[in-house]
Amino acid sequence: RRRAEAGDRDLVLCYNYGLSDYIRRRFDKYPEEQRPIHIGTLHSLGNKLGMQGERATGDGYWDSVLPDQLVEHLKNMPDELKYDTVVIDEAQDFHADWWRVVIGALKDEEKGRIYAFGDIRQGIFRQATDIPLQQAKLHLDKNLRNALPIAQLAALCVEEPLDLIGLDGPPVQWVESTNEEAEAAANEEVKKLISQGWK
Repeated sequence: RRRAEAGDRDLVLCYNYGLSDYIRRRFDKYPEEQRPIHIGTLHSLGNKLGMQGERATGDGYWDSVLPDQLVEHLKNMPDELKYDTVVIDEAQDFHADWWRVVIGALKDEEKGRIYAFGDIRQGIFRQATDIPLQQAKLHLDKNLRNALPIAQLAALCVEEPLDLIGLDGPPVQWVESTNEEAEAAANEEVKKLISQGWK
């Protein structure tokens, strides 16, 4: 919001579509001059920029082919349509090839700002150990995001003690399964929770 108010063209990116949709809805309550130009996944940037091209499927397309096309498209874009500031959430899930897109989206590679937030320990989709930015590493010692029963269980998996500040919640339930049957077992548990009224 501060960068937009200062006159920057801002871009907000994240790996997860649901997260980008949530962030977009949060910005709906702010005046136009405090909103980013675009909030979405890296792949949605192609649509925003009016990029034409054939669509495909598979990890190779999303991880490398489409990002390569975006980089080429950005090279031919006028600077006034590029961005002064790029903010990335869940940066630990960004593929190595995507950083060229982020840098290419800046009006000025030297003066442009990239704020990337992530936690390597929360890398669900990949381990992004090759983020090409000067990093300010912060040590977080509070768990604010989980209900207490989940936070207490998660605390058993980390070496350093954490302050657990989450809200109370239902107890954690253990469901035994083999690796091969884990996805089907998880689907069954989700169906049970929905039938009990969980959204």
